[in-house]
Amino acid sequence: IHWLEKFDINYQMWGQNLSKTVDNLLEEIRSSECVLKNNLPLRIVYVVQLIIFQDKKILVEKEQVFCDNRNRPRLAPPSEKMKTNENVKDSAIRCLDEELQLSMQDVDIISTETKPKIRNRISTSYPGLRSRYHLFRVVVSTKKLPRNDFWTHEKNDPFKKNLIIKHKWGWVNPRMVHINPEMSSFESE
Repeated sequence: IHWLEKFDINYQMWGQNLSKTVDNLLEEIRSSECVLKNNLPLRIVYVVQLIIFQDKKILVEKEQVFCDNRNRPRLAPPSEKMKTNENVKDSAIRCLDEELQLSMQDVDIISTETKPKIRNRISTSYPGLRSRYHLFRVVVSTKKLPRNDFWTHEKNDPFKKNLIIKHKWGWVNPRMVHINPEMSSFESE
């Protein structure tokens, strides 16, 4: 909290509407999902983003339900914050498992970007906190997902309380989703 106050970041409204709480930010730091720069207010996050096509449509997360039953609309491909020392493929496999309940036997990884797209913006999850996203894309093929909208529950982690408890997924025309990070209307948080 002192770090946020040092840089005049108003965190009093965090945890309301579409935002996460200060405790959620601390958990991201503890679990090595982000780093805060001490000399300036900047959150750095490395993200793997899965591009999954089916019948010329792309899979997106349409909605998230928080553990307190708040709904957050989304229009983002499946994404996962990478942990320190985790490579892109391992993060992609973790995303498939935790968010879509798919195993490596259920998918084919077609391509993996080794150079990230870098995006700077004010975080939706932590209003007032500048964030830098390093986005790595992984193109995946699978026949194990429903053709219509569907829900998944976040895989339980016995060591931490899940902020997001379930996800609504659906297939949309790729033109509806800006997957160029400089133009994107979503962020992977």
